[in-house]
Amino acid sequence: MFDLRIHVRRTDKGSEAAFHDISEYMKYVEDYYIIYQYQNPNVNFTKRIYLATDEPKVFKDVRTKYEGFEIFREIFFLY
Repeated sequence: MFDLRIHVRRTDKGSEAAFHDISEYMKYVEDYYIIYQYQNPNVNFTKRIYLATDEPKVFKDVRTKYEGFEIFREIFFLY
């Protein structure tokens, strides 16, 4: 099974694009895992996501709101 990857941009996109809360991303992640479990009822798996972001607060937000996930992270700082 593949882990899901999410790229959340914050600091460099403020004036170019609308803000999207982490819940908007995680809705699709949760839907994916619900469907995967339905299609593979006998498979034990860990819900994992790889989170790439330029805003450290996003990681904390995901950890707080989505405790059932194993989260790997990479934080990009743009200079």
